[in-house]
Amino acid sequence: MQLSDIDKLAALARLDISDAEKNAIVHDFDGILKYIGQISEVAVDFHEKTVPEHHNSMREDTDPNPGGEYTEKLIREMPSSEDGFLKVRQIL
Repeated sequence: MQLSDIDKLAALARLDISDAEKNAIVHDFDGILKYIGQISEVAVDFHEKTVPEHHNSMREDTDPNPGGEYTEKLIREMPSSEDGFLKVRQIL
């Protein structure tokens, strides 16, 4: 990692960094990148299935109530209705 890379990162993050801070960050980034390099060398077997199978646990898409069964009751309970429709206050 070079100072120019730190300048680019600082510009992207909209940070104002002094030269002393940049030098410290370069040193820190080198250690971080070395550590990441070590992690990438670890051999991992990804052939095992680690996530259990999922299945749809929802009910079948059927009509549980006959159409219009509760329409009249709902209209009677509503404060205002017109031509079989519920009237609500205008929001927008």
